[in-house]
Amino acid sequence: MSNVTEKPTIAFILSLVAGILILIHSLMLFVAGSIFTFVPIFGGIVLGLAVLDLICAIVVIYASTMVNTGLQSKVRLGGIQC
Repeated sequence: MSNVTEKPTIAFILSLVAGILILIHSLMLFVAGSIFTFVPIFGGIVLGLAVLDLICAIVVIYASTMVNTGLQSKVRLGGIQC
């Protein structure tokens, strides 16, 4: 018997791509928020959404790296449990 642990590679790749796309979206929101600063309320809302989006992107990328560690406890922490 071998002690080979399988890594969820496809889940890692999909979540990493999703995190990168969310990060790109966040950067686009920062640009749009800085363009629309002449309308204070709208610019503030867009910049607030950009910050929230950036936090979500960081969480998704961190969770994807935890899934790729191969440790069963870290894989559980990186995924959503029902």
